[in-house]
Amino acid sequence: MAKYKSRARRRLKKKRPGAGKRLNQQKETSTPGSHLLASVWLQGILLAVIVLVAYFPAFNAEFIWDDDAITENMLFRMGINGLFKIWTHPTAIPHELHYWPLVYSTFWCEYQIAGLRPFIYHFTNVMLHLLNVLLIWLILRRIQLPGAWLAAAIFGLHPVHVESVVWIIERKDVLSGMFYLLTFLAYLSFERRRNWRMYAVALFLFVCAMLSKSITVSLPIAILLWLYWKRDSLSKRDLLPLLPFFAIAVIIASIDVWFGWQLKKSQFGFSFIDKLLIAGRAIWFYAGKLLIPTNLMAIYPRWHIDSRVWWQYIYPMGVAGVIILLWLIRKRIGKGPLVTVLFFTITLGPILGFIDFSFMEFSFVADRFQYLASIGLIVLFSALVAKGAGYLKDSERWLVYA
Repeated sequence: MAKYKSRARRRLKKKRPGAGKRLNQQKETSTPGSHLLASVWLQGILLAVIVLVAYFPAFNAEFIWDDDAITENMLFRMGINGLFKIWTHPTAIPHELHYWPLVYSTFWCEYQIAGLRPFIYHFTNVMLHLLNVLLIWLILRRIQLPGAWLAAAIFGLHPVHVESVVWIIERKDVLSGMFYLLTFLAYLSFERRRNWRMYAVALFLFVCAMLSKSITVSLPIAILLWLYWKRDSLSKRDLLPLLPFFAIAVIIASIDVWFGWQLKKSQFGFSFIDKLLIAGRAIWFYAGKLLIPTNLMAIYPRWHIDSRVWWQYIYPMGVAGVIILLWLIRKRIGKGPLVTVLFFTITLGPILGFIDFSFMEFSFVADRFQYLASIGLIVLFSALVAKGAGYLKDSERWLVYA
């Protein structure tokens, strides 16, 4: 009897190659309580519902503070000629110190439809954020990370993202985030089948991301981190397709920085050591707000930076220490924690203060600055929760999931 059973198993494996591997992948990518959300459609609908319910009050909000870049923008009243000038004469946009024409093109379209009714602008921001939540969920499922749904849900509801979503002028965060995530998704398709049409699509989407907000400059490095996590080592085959992405990032980011400096010389006189102290403290600040999102505000008080004070060096040394430790123990715990922490740190790079930017006049940090970077630590947390819940009984996973 045992002999017949073993033969049957062998025949089953021949008929269904890779069935065991697929089963293991399904187990790895499951989220605590996912037996209750077996339908992919149901999971997506639930994500949409919780995000829309959380952000429903935003639909009644008004314009605030520097939304006057919209309300006072005469280019919107000039029809198609105004749209042309958004791309060719960005200095005509009030209070704007960057070259992000794609953002103002969306505002121009909304003005032609509804004038200065704030509802449509808030509606667009919330819908873009919802799309980003769904894209994060799709990407994490595609690369088979555990806790994909949980990570997307946390990203969708986390309080530090309210500033990016509800503040109309911060459309730049959610719009650039959408193009950033679409670029990553297109590159995944290219990498899987070496489809050069998808490669061209990814390049185009990356240009759109950079023209929405240049903080997306780190995307090629994010792709490299994913490839490093996926493989034992990187080869020329991995690196060469990314060279055009790096070229686009450098060119557009340089134009944006040059444009900003022409309009306003942001020089605060910090030495390199001062900037290192600011960056180290900012990284811990952002991680802390992700973990305990209390006392959130639009403008945080500026820290007093003094390179003669010894304890201020603890922050950058702590960041370096965590990364070195995760590198040393990567063979024991896997490369996932190292990759997510590096993603978080590198994505924050453009706004850590190494290059002076105008908002440093008011504060060194802002919640909206970590809209994309937060994905790294959220994914790490969600994966740990999902894996930890895998050791529990089904009846006990309810509590973890809640």
